[in-house]
Amino acid sequence: MVDKKLWGVIKGSMLLRKFSGQRGVCGMCNTGEMLVLIKRWVWVVAILVMVVVGYWGIKKPGCMTIGSQENKIGSHGLIYWIGPTFNSFVHSDFPVCIPGGWKSMGEIAEGNGWAKFAKDKAGVMIKKDGFYTTKIRSRKGSNEITVYYPVETPRVNIEKYVDIVQDAFDRVENIYPKTEVSREIEVLVTAGLAGNTIDPTTRIYPDPNENLLFIVYAPQQYRADELVIHAVMHTYNRFRTEMTGYLEYQSPFGASEWSELEATWAETAFNGDAVRRLKRIEYLYNVHNAVRTNNYKLISMPPFNDKKAFEKINQAVTVKTGSQFLDYQYGHYILAPLSMIAVDGMLYSHKGKEDVESILTKIHGDPSVNFVTEISKVLTNKEVATFMKWVEGKETVPMELVFSTAHRYNTRQ
Repeated sequence: MVDKKLWGVIKGSMLLRKFSGQRGVCGMCNTGEMLVLIKRWVWVVAILVMVVVGYWGIKKPGCMTIGSQENKIGSHGLIYWIGPTFNSFVHSDFPVCIPGGWKSMGEIAEGNGWAKFAKDKAGVMIKKDGFYTTKIRSRKGSNEITVYYPVETPRVNIEKYVDIVQDAFDRVENIYPKTEVSREIEVLVTAGLAGNTIDPTTRIYPDPNENLLFIVYAPQQYRADELVIHAVMHTYNRFRTEMTGYLEYQSPFGASEWSELEATWAETAFNGDAVRRLKRIEYLYNVHNAVRTNNYKLISMPPFNDKKAFEKINQAVTVKTGSQFLDYQYGHYILAPLSMIAVDGMLYSHKGKEDVESILTKIHGDPSVNFVTEISKVLTNKEVATFMKWVEGKETVPMELVFSTAHRYNTRQ
């Protein structure tokens, strides 16, 4: 069937016959008139071809449809998942066809009926009538946020989700300079779409990007707040390139290590739920203690319940390229936050105005400021050396210092 708009173009082109000077089949034309007529028709055909090609090109380029695929587990849940109102999928760096009634999320380019996604990220689309939205603005105005949640989400949970998102952006935004232009960010609640969110196979967590974050837990669940805070930190220290100049000045840490030192500290310190914060720290310290004492019996949860990999863990925040998965998991997500919380405790003990939050704020405002240099202005040489031993995996982080500092966080919410 010929597209109606295209048929209109063809019909309209027929009117151009009037300009050809035809009489029947040009039985009375002389040779000169015939040449003029032929040239005119060549132009007509060329124009018609350009119109047709241009029309189809604007309408929809070549795009792939989503086929069946295996679900894939990532750090916090399923990266790929196909459902009635939500799809996350492999796209092989090729434009994906977006069906009518659906909306692409986190795309890097889009058009009429198609969207393209970042090469190293899952593609995401949602059914428009399967989600409601709430719009909020961060306190300093640097972020315009739209929260998407499934239509079946209980109202009490909606309010809590909005509070979690609002608080995360307000707290993180506060340690970065205010931007002149606010950034539009989408936060997509996937909790409940694939099950109870207790087991990783019932949580959907495609990798977030600069403009799209995910909430994978019910608001009352452990880690609900923390993962959002962590992801918001990365919107600043990974994706806002105009703000990440300070990363190269954080020697002896590389950009990857420093961005995780910040994010894992923030998710713990900025968590508005004191009980969940302490529960998280208990988990972190249990793994740390198990690694430092080589006591695998203390481990009961993934990803550290791989005995062979556990016994080979590199005990440092800095992880060499090509290291095993558990080296990253331990260095970035266990040792990094414990070391930052503990050094915060040492800063508190000097009863000055500086703490980790104030130093991070200073670093973000002046890219040339170095964290270790700043703590050296407050701590003794021995204390700075102790901090370095922690992050290098040469000394156990004191449990009492970590928990006493966590209790201080409770009093400043």
